[in-house]
Amino acid sequence: MNQVSSFQGMSLLKINQANIYYNCAIGFNYLTLDLVKVAKSLLNSGISRSVFFSDYNCLYTNSEGTLEYEKIQLEGRHWDSTWKAKFSEKVPKSIVTDLMIACQISFHESKLQKYNSLYLRASLPPVVLEFDNHILPLHSSVKIFSDGIAILSFQLDCTWDQIEENEFINDYVNIFKRYCKSIWISSELQRLDAQEVLKSAYENDFSVAGQPVRGFKVWKLKKKLKAKSLAKLNKSLDTQGEEFSIGGDDWSLHKVACTEGSDKWESTFELCQSMYINSLQSLLVKAGNKVRNNFYGYIWNGRPSITLLRFDGQPATKEELTDTFSRSLSKILTRTSTDVFQHELPPDLRVFDDYCFHANRALLLWTWLKPKKSSENVWDESGTASKIFENQARTEIIEHLNMEASRACSWAQSPINSNYLLSAYEILASFDTSIYYSSISGEVNDSHTYLMEAFGTKSLIEPSKEAAKFHLDELKYKSDMARNSNDRWLALTFGLVGAASLADFALHPLVKNYWPLLNAIESPIVSIFLAFVILLTISFVVWGFNRR
Repeated sequence: MNQVSSFQGMSLLKINQANIYYNCAIGFNYLTLDLVKVAKSLLNSGISRSVFFSDYNCLYTNSEGTLEYEKIQLEGRHWDSTWKAKFSEKVPKSIVTDLMIACQISFHESKLQKYNSLYLRASLPPVVLEFDNHILPLHSSVKIFSDGIAILSFQLDCTWDQIEENEFINDYVNIFKRYCKSIWISSELQRLDAQEVLKSAYENDFSVAGQPVRGFKVWKLKKKLKAKSLAKLNKSLDTQGEEFSIGGDDWSLHKVACTEGSDKWESTFELCQSMYINSLQSLLVKAGNKVRNNFYGYIWNGRPSITLLRFDGQPATKEELTDTFSRSLSKILTRTSTDVFQHELPPDLRVFDDYCFHANRALLLWTWLKPKKSSENVWDESGTASKIFENQARTEIIEHLNMEASRACSWAQSPINSNYLLSAYEILASFDTSIYYSSISGEVNDSHTYLMEAFGTKSLIEPSKEAAKFHLDELKYKSDMARNSNDRWLALTFGLVGAASLADFALHPLVKNYWPLLNAIESPIVSIFLAFVILLTISFVVWGFNRR
């Protein structure tokens, strides 16, 4: 009751402008990736038109579909905002736009991190969500690290006329719960997703109590059903797509296959995430091997990164913001529109007076302040895009750090093989060190420490380390058992060889001298018998000393 009463008298948040990144962190079961081959796979598949590497090298496809290379030339001072990126005249304007966004995020990463991880950033086709009352286009891109972690992002920039907080929470923050009337997505993505899904399709349809039903007839029926599904998919996607103008570019998108004219079909935004992830999974290439990894699978978690740019009564100081809108910010962070119970607002993770940064396991919330003489339209100010990209750069560092530890915990609990187990233990053992060196900014390091606890990841580290130690001890025990078995066989083999040599060169002449009546068969047998007796006697003496 005290908590509810503390929120009484606060203003209702009415939002005018906001930026939302629906981020999805994916931990694929890969130790290392060949980023160049992955980039070629993305471009050749047709789901990406440009790929930016962390060392400012780029690959893209021109209007004729030919693969082109570009080295971005940076001019000016790299440590502040006066630098410029120079492109050759042959690069199309749409490609330049994608690459400039990647350059700006990379620039902010260089200010936050001293040692940047190797990665590529690729543009992806947008997705369009159709609801009963409006259509929502989302820009998409993916950042793939060389360690097999990817961050899939769907970006949304919105301008409203005083949308209330409850509507904002229900329609945009909780977009994953909204059923879509139609979903428009790239046909290339849908084909890649179908190929990945059909690998294990219909397995549950031919099982009893979890036990698969096998046999030639079952295999033949599965093959027939898969071929029928693929033919139905191709028939649906071979039709003319719908034309959309998104971000100044024209895109031809198709409805999700086999949903045309269906009134009973319903799905959410999570279907889009699943299709994008499956498509990316099919294009990854393991480093140092031309064959794609056999260990398919991944873990993922997603949370929005929301930036409130302009809203009614937007204050110029943090004190005014928390005094006036802490109830509304708390509702957004808990992703609920109910006023029955309000959680206390988490601590502000931003030490400077330009914006507030609140976060929990559900989402990341960046709330801007509005200094005097600021424009009502935030996009009239020149630094708006740069600040948003800086927030996204911080978000990607957070998500990569969290997924790296989460995936290591999964590998430690259920190791794929010894290499994955050793890698997981190394990551978990150096988790605190990774947080310490995750940024050259003390503020960012402190926020990482807080967020790893808020996400619940840090509580998994010690149990997972113990699980990894158990599996490592088990591997050591099995290795010792195998080595002991080999040692016994080697001892037996060399014992036989030694006994034969001792009998032939030392004992056989003596036996012939002492027992000259023995024939050519009896004499060697007696020699070998005596050699075994001598070796066994020596072995028992050594064994007795070792026991004492």
